[in-house]
Amino acid sequence: MTISAGLIQMIRRPYFNELEILRHHINSKLFLGLFEFEGHFALYPPGSFYNVHYDRFIGALERVVTCILYLNHEWKSEDGGALQVHEGTTASALPLPLQVLPQGGRLVCFLSEEFPHEVLASNRDRLCLTGWFRIRS
Repeated sequence: MTISAGLIQMIRRPYFNELEILRHHINSKLFLGLFEFEGHFALYPPGSFYNVHYDRFIGALERVVTCILYLNHEWKSEDGGALQVHEGTTASALPLPLQVLPQGGRLVCFLSEEFPHEVLASNRDRLCLTGWFRIRS
């Protein structure tokens, strides 16, 4: 699967406009001081995965909120590739670990330093736009 320039343009502008609204809402409610978004398209070919990790690097404070927009059409559970979110350093109201299928149009957001997570092996191409709201540090 290749990502065409047309697809990138079609997704990028409306998505970033919505992210800006979300950033303002988060800042007004949670006072996180988010000021920019860093992101990239991620394509996982069949059989690929990403081991358990946090999105905030040790000693780096910039990444605060992780946002993942899935771009997969008609994703089924047998396609694999779920995001698995594990219990982190603080208690969660959600039953963890939690698996989220990468269904097209689904947006997942969480605190980057709080939840270790992984991408389970997928059985077909898996595409998402992954990024982080950042603060100045």
